[in-house]
Amino acid sequence: MATLPDQSLPSDTLIATPGVRQVIDATPWSRYWARTVDFCLWLIPAEIILYLVLPASMWNFLQRDEARFFDHFASVPIVLLLDVLCMARFGQTPGKALLGIRLTNLDGTRLNFAKAIRRDLSLFVRGLGLGIPLFALFTLIWSFIKVKGGDQTSWDRKYLTAVIRDGACFERTAIVAFLAFCLMAFFIFLEIYQTGL
Repeated sequence: MATLPDQSLPSDTLIATPGVRQVIDATPWSRYWARTVDFCLWLIPAEIILYLVLPASMWNFLQRDEARFFDHFASVPIVLLLDVLCMARFGQTPGKALLGIRLTNLDGTRLNFAKAIRRDLSLFVRGLGLGIPLFALFTLIWSFIKVKGGDQTSWDRKYLTAVIRDGACFERTAIVAFLAFCLMAFFIFLEIYQTGL
């Protein structure tokens, strides 16, 4: 039976956390949009850092249309570092806070820096397919199916972590998705306007 993006998952996905109430795993849609928001947010300071540290010739090359993949790939280490620093310091990222989800250890405690960086690296390889378009599509779909079925992702199982609801609901996910589509449409319009297509 089909479910809405943030409809309750089956009861067997409940995890017991010592000292606190039972919590429900976050749905794949809220996880996806939280990660998307975080990536887009961290990409801004990452690009600024690359601009400041790279030689002008290399920066100019990365800004060419045919080199966009390399530009994004070069920014990934900075994006991951910013994401992990935020997670280790505040126990939350802006995207997760906006979507109402939280990443914790299975006992409900906050991840330390070392564990958070290892988990994010694993997520980047196994969940985001290194950002390689077709491979990333396959890994995203596979991760979606696993989480939708109430299973853990390989990186959550390996590092004993859980992404849980902390106020997530269908309305929050839908609003964020709608705003993201509007933003993408705006940038596409700007690109078309600038190139005169």
